[in-house]
Amino acid sequence: MASDAPATAASLDAQRAACQRLIEELGLHLVDVFIEPEHSATETSAR
Repeated sequence: MASDAPATAASLDAQRAACQRLIEELGLHLVDVFIEPEHSATETSAR
């Protein structure tokens, strides 16, 4: 939904930042990022 776009973008930014912090703490290197647009882990339509 269009009304969810800002919240989704903020959530993705927060997740990306958290992952980046963990990567740096562990001394790892990020190889690639895969983002599947328009899909939510909380979507229930497929259940």
